[in-house]
Amino acid sequence: MKNPRLVLLFLLGVLTGALANRCLGPRFMRRPGPPSPDVLVARFTRELALDAEQQAKARAIISEDMAAIRQLHLTMRDQLEERRNLMRTRIGDILRPDQRPRYEKLVKRWEAAHRRAWGGGAPPPPPPPPPVE
Repeated sequence: MKNPRLVLLFLLGVLTGALANRCLGPRFMRRPGPPSPDVLVARFTRELALDAEQQAKARAIISEDMAAIRQLHLTMRDQLEERRNLMRTRIGDILRPDQRPRYEKLVKRWEAAHRRAWGGGAPPPPPPPPPVE
């Protein structure tokens, strides 16, 4: 090796990056929420040359359907959570008494990892209301 300091510096950089990714990654790498109706209408207007009437109708359609989609997400999330809880209970029921405490620790670790990765599972904030014309 010609320069051990350079190798050490490189390894420290790799270690720092890995540590930062582990600690900060879930916070900064969350999935963004859906674009607002205004952003979508602007894009449609730019790419499809919508006139003012089409823009107003598209904005109303997008706002209404996004609200319905958001409600579906909430319903599905609740159903998924119920099913996960049922699965955890059923698995717990087949375990011996000496296995249950370890299983509970596993479940808590999985739940904590899920909260870190998904930001607590909170839905994205609703888009702003469409402007009144």
